[in-house]
Amino acid sequence: MFGINNGSLGGADGRFMGTHYSGPFIAISAGACHFIALKADHSVVVFGEDEWGQWGQRDVPRGIGPVALIAAGALHSVVVTENGTVHCWGCDDDGQCTVPLRLSEFGAINAISAGASHTVALTDKGTVVCWGSNTFGQCDVPSNLGPVVEISAGDFHTVARSADGRVRCWGCDKFGQCGTPRKFNSVASISAGGAITVLLESNGTTVIRGHAAYWGWTADGVCPVPRNIGTCVAISAGAIHTAALLQDGSLVYIGYCNAGMCTFASGLTNVIAISAGDFFTVALMIDGSIVRVEFNRPGTDPDYGVSLN
Repeated sequence: MFGINNGSLGGADGRFMGTHYSGPFIAISAGACHFIALKADHSVVVFGEDEWGQWGQRDVPRGIGPVALIAAGALHSVVVTENGTVHCWGCDDDGQCTVPLRLSEFGAINAISAGASHTVALTDKGTVVCWGSNTFGQCDVPSNLGPVVEISAGDFHTVARSADGRVRCWGCDKFGQCGTPRKFNSVASISAGGAITVLLESNGTTVIRGHAAYWGWTADGVCPVPRNIGTCVAISAGAIHTAALLQDGSLVYIGYCNAGMCTFASGLTNVIAISAGDFFTVALMIDGSIVRVEFNRPGTDPDYGVSLN
């Protein structure tokens, strides 16, 4: 069973007002204005806007069977079933929903990620396969990439992490999101957003690079992360913000604030997974429920506070 409960979810300061989705859910993925949730029975539920049919039970392909992997793009949705079949629906203007006929020849799908208008798959052989828009070269997988263990699709760029911790980026680099500003320590996780790339180092340090308009810019292209936010265990890049899950189960927003600032989602605890959309983040709670967290955009609140809607 799942349901929706509108109400206050935050502390006495009232910064959290909004929607709670009861589960049980086991995975989440946020797109531009919608998000996909994988239920404990491995069925899929999708919430949000439906301009292109990217959400809604009526639009989820019928009879697809138990789902293992999910990914939400800007205007499309992708799932991989337990038998390895890839299903896409929503906007297909650039072929992002047209699954390659020979995809299975590259191996079983271990991971899937969706960008603004392209889709990226990672096989059990460490091979990266992309389809959809290639306007900025986001589908031009480097020939010397080597075996990959993690992928992430941004709006118009793609990021991959190899087993030895090396990170490669390709596609749009207008804001430096595909640059490599310095050598990092062992990288534990990657996330590509609208115009940013986020790296989580194995020691819990978060490094942001790319679009720096809201949190400063340095000569080497690194976007400084506020100090003393705690040890991060997961990161997710949105349009121009980053959501970070801390070791204590709390959530923090980095960016889209005054330069170099971050906003803690006070009152929201027991978070076990996060996924950032354009201007919101969905948080999977320890009890299997979901909270959708939105933050106010510039001009609506001088403090750019966090709220739930």
